[in-house]
Amino acid sequence: MQALIVYSGALEGESSASADNQDTLMQVAEISNLLKQMEINVKEIALIGSIGEIEHYLMDNPPDFIFNLVETLRGTDGLIYLAAGLFESLQIPYTGCSALCLALLSSKIRQKKLLTVAGLLTADFVTGFKEPNCSEGPWIVKSDTEHASVGMSAESVVETLNQPARSFYHKTGFEECSRQKNFYKDGDDKVTFVKWINN
Repeated sequence: MQALIVYSGALEGESSASADNQDTLMQVAEISNLLKQMEINVKEIALIGSIGEIEHYLMDNPPDFIFNLVETLRGTDGLIYLAAGLFESLQIPYTGCSALCLALLSSKIRQKKLLTVAGLLTADFVTGFKEPNCSEGPWIVKSDTEHASVGMSAESVVETLNQPARSFYHKTGFEECSRQKNFYKDGDDKVTFVKWINN
């Protein structure tokens, strides 16, 4: 029996020594060792480039099953379902959730809405600035599709939902040109930014 472990590899220029990459490589080694103890032949392949490269490999070297450790594709978790979709289209059995489940659950917002509909408790969340009761902070601003703490810093904890936008404008060279005090319901100011472009 031939098993293939497919895992998320480090992108070009990304350190393979990162905590996420080291964790994945440790999983690959442990699973490989266990499968070999069960007298199953094991190959390992990192999904780094295009999904088409893996498709050609699988068509030329079809395994009996795939141990799916793909958590990201091209540096984003939002595409996690594509590997499972490929395995399904080639009718190769694989471990883990179906492509449909991964696609549905690749969004934290969609997960929270499904939990709420099912009557399960979930932490409060907002998906935009115009939702009711979204003025009381502090808030954690986080990507909808990236896992764990990717891209998070102390600046991700904000008292008002306007803070992230203001931080973005400052970082990208915009200047504050006007401010209306206590404009919003929560007492926050309305701030207008401009960026001068030289031709």
